[in-house]
Amino acid sequence: MKYMSINEFAEKFNVSRQTLIYYDKVGLFKPEYVDINNGYRYYSYNQFSQFSFIKFLRNLDFSIGKIKKMLEEDDVELIKKDLDKKRNEIIEESRRLIDLSSVIDSKLDFIETKNNEAKSNIFNIVEIPKRYYYSLGYEDNIYNNNLFFNYPTIVIYTYKKDKESYNKIFGALVSKEDIREEYRNYLKEIQISKSLVSYFKGPYNQIPNYIKKISGKFDKLKLNKDFVCLNIVDPFLEKNPQKYITEIQIPINS
Repeated sequence: MKYMSINEFAEKFNVSRQTLIYYDKVGLFKPEYVDINNGYRYYSYNQFSQFSFIKFLRNLDFSIGKIKKMLEEDDVELIKKDLDKKRNEIIEESRRLIDLSSVIDSKLDFIETKNNEAKSNIFNIVEIPKRYYYSLGYEDNIYNNNLFFNYPTIVIYTYKKDKESYNKIFGALVSKEDIREEYRNYLKEIQISKSLVSYFKGPYNQIPNYIKKISGKFDKLKLNKDFVCLNIVDPFLEKNPQKYITEIQIPINS
């Protein structure tokens, strides 16, 4: 019988020599023959089928322990069952990745569009259509919810007259077309409103002062005390709070 060295066998399957040594040590795949004088490992063509199957399973992300068990059981029906389960896992993961790709596309489109609008740095009176968002609650609650990371952030500021401060409710902004049934319980709406829209560059804690200046500048517009913010350049994109960019929408009372 013709033997191959460990390097020759590794080259045939495009794996490293270290991989074969490790598989031998953990009992997954042993060489056909080991020279007792020098400890060199040798492999044969008869092992090609078994190693091909091992490599196939590893490419499917089966663990070494699981592969060992499958080889030891040597049961076609059990192997078919394991492969079917893995196929379903792959399908589910592919759906998750497609969803994430869509999330990235939406975020990039939102950032690009809003960033271009912010460059004008002017005030506009705009009829804003109905907005949809998944309500995430107060700031302490947002960081354990994937919706916060997957969608642009909207913040609803509600004025508290007795304390001359604001309550802030956070949400994940979503288009009507992208509303998902599994998040329906989170869904909230902001009705159509005629609003004064501007862009603020700086830390979030300075927004109330900015609002006070706007209210004084546009006192004839009867601006509402409550307002909405859309985070454009936020901590996900920028470390320096002075460079945050926020779209501010202040409804105009009729």
